[in-house]
Amino acid sequence: EEEDGIIRDVDGTPVTKELADLMREFKVTPQEIHAVVGERGYFTATTPIAKYPAAFIRGCLVAGWKDVYAMVLKLRGSLPF
Repeated sequence: EEEDGIIRDVDGTPVTKELADLMREFKVTPQEIHAVVGERGYFTATTPIAKYPAAFIRGCLVAGWKDVYAMVLKLRGSLPF
């Protein structure tokens, strides 16, 4: 959720700026990040983004955004509604 220009995870903690900027630009929700990370087995789908190591956020999610976003689109396409 976005509040006062800050994207917050489902637990209310702010998402790091680098990741939040991409999420905002591509309209990706924290829940979708959780789903992608969980599906890949990096962390459980319920692990808060704030618990992800900074190196994982920068090195995997931000640096690999093209692949992350492709997985988000794939997940969106598999929704039953």
